[in-house]
Amino acid sequence: MLARKEYQKYTGEIFEDDKSYEDRMALFLEWYIFERIDPSKEQTILESIISNSKEVPSSILINIKQFINNIHGLFIVKKIKDGSVRVMNLFTDKKYDIYEPSSKLYFSKDNVFEGRLLPYKESYFFTGNFCFHPDGTKKYIKSEIKKILTSQKSNEKELKFKKTTMSKEFKVLNNTTGSIKKLQEKVITINNEKEINKIK
Repeated sequence: MLARKEYQKYTGEIFEDDKSYEDRMALFLEWYIFERIDPSKEQTILESIISNSKEVPSSILINIKQFINNIHGLFIVKKIKDGSVRVMNLFTDKKYDIYEPSSKLYFSKDNVFEGRLLPYKESYFFTGNFCFHPDGTKKYIKSEIKKILTSQKSNEKELKFKKTTMSKEFKVLNNTTGSIKKLQEKVITINNEKEINKIK
């Protein structure tokens, strides 16, 4: 399957004898629905469903549209309550209170996991598919995230510099184009005057 190969380029190969095989396949299906752009339609599966939603009741469609703003990331558990759990996105440091009836069953404080949050009626819910990382990998994960964020900031600065440079060059080009146009108009005027003088 082409989509699966595409997914494995970013996440590594998925082996059937892997202990986390089912979890990783569930995350793959989520990625396929929420994130993968279908080259033939230039849309995700979710966006295609919304675009071709003539038979979908409006009440359901409103909820589906909210799912476009889903949040996929690496999270750390900060606090566990009855019926909810507070997590922090390790890439943005933003905290979310998630409605989860089985919070104490699934989570322990400081758990690091990959998951997806779905917005629904001013709240967030888990999709129910998680990939938990061993406690021993927490330090490594945080250091890798730091490297990624540092690289992103560097790329953003470089992009900003290029945009500024291009903007300046574009202004110079516009000025040059304007000067050439004025020169052409002068040449035409001079040529016209010469033709008139010849007639005289």
